[in-house]
Amino acid sequence: EVGNNVTMAFHAFDVPAPTVVVVIHLSWWDFAATYRLFFRYETPPTEEMYDDMKIVNVEEKDAVEAWHRGTSHVETFTPNIERRRGKLYVGIQKKESPTLP
Repeated sequence: EVGNNVTMAFHAFDVPAPTVVVVIHLSWWDFAATYRLFFRYETPPTEEMYDDMKIVNVEEKDAVEAWHRGTSHVETFTPNIERRRGKLYVGIQKKESPTLP
């Protein structure tokens, strides 16, 4: 558990070579949620220690379209991190509030 009583789920990926481009594909149903994704090589990230951080939320128009289709929202992106070989940790933190500090 990290600050403000918000938990962070971790995922680890083995990046086999510095020529590999890391692409994250995130899918979720909770359209009102805002997520913070933290990236860090070799050790799990924290709110204070990370190599990159991205805030992900759904625009209202996209949420309505996905709801009408009966699907979840999907976002694909490449984190802004140094390309290198090693274990890459991704921490996903859900914030209930639509605004983040």
